[in-house]
Amino acid sequence: MAPPELAALLLAKVTIAAERDVRLVVSPESHLDVPSLETRSLLTVLGNLIDNAVDAVAGGPDPRRVDVHVSDAGGEVSIVVTDTGPGVAPGALERIFTDGYSTKPAREGMRRGLGLALVRRLVHRAGGSVDVTPGPGARFAVRLPHAPVRARLERVP
Repeated sequence: MAPPELAALLLAKVTIAAERDVRLVVSPESHLDVPSLETRSLLTVLGNLIDNAVDAVAGGPDPRRVDVHVSDAGGEVSIVVTDTGPGVAPGALERIFTDGYSTKPAREGMRRGLGLALVRRLVHRAGGSVDVTPGPGARFAVRLPHAPVRARLERVP
């Protein structure tokens, strides 16, 4: 899978998930061969989605599983992350993307609610979309157009 940083991120996330007794499965059909994408932002989007999914299922009932599918086809990059956790409450579907909103307990000296807000900003600036399906289990689907992604992703503050 190109770029190599993406493969490295996925391998690291599989290892971290296993340490938390979560099975992270990358679809064997996953592929990404678009060298023009801005890698750092793509890794930020995927990394945040995986981290949230692992957090959602860690310590919960079996099966504790996160599935990831990444592909490029039809002029766009598609990222789908699903989990077997409790899912997103229907009333929180829009709030979860608000800067500072979190369902996780507060921790001293640590700001919460940044990951999904950043994901939405990066995706929208790239001209893409992010959709979430409520629970049980959560499904986040991101679509990014190929051509103008790099320039738009690089403008994120």
